[in-house]
Parts: sequence; structure tokens; C-alpha cells
Amino acid sequence: MTQQAKFTVSERDREYFQKIGRWKAESHAAALRAHLELPIAERLERSLAWTIAERPTWRWPITADTPRPMWERARKLGLLLEQES
Repeated sequence: MTQQAKFTVSERDREYFQKIGRWKAESHAAALRAHLELPIAERLERSLAWTIAERPTWRWPITADTPRPMWERARKLGLLLEQES
């Protein structure tokens, strides 16, 4: 049996990848802020478009002619906010 090679990560590499992680987090936060600033109608249209595009990857069977799974998925993904009364 061969012994697995041991890889070391330099502190410089570690810092570089941490920077990338911070940049990605900032980018995602900015995209979420921009999305949440859109009017609700536009957010719903985008949600529907994403749902239709991802339908082949859904893990549940669609047995009823209802949009409920789409709205549940949109809420789970944080695309919809509950309306305040």
C-alpha cells in the first residue's frame, strides 16, 4: 500500500483563499440586496422563471395543477419575503 502524499498549505495561500471567500460573500450579499430592492412583481417573475428553468431538477413529483411548490421553493431560497400587514 502506498502512503498518501501530504500537502502543506502556506500561510500566503491560506490568506489568499480567505480573501476570495470574503469577496464571494460580499458579492452574494450585494446581489441579494439588489434583488430585495426590486419590486415584488419583478421578484415574482424572476422566481417563476428560475422555477421553470430548474423544474427538471425538482425532487418531488408534481401531481396537482398548483403553483404551491414554486412558492414554497421561492420562500426556501429566500426569494420571497412574507408580507407585513
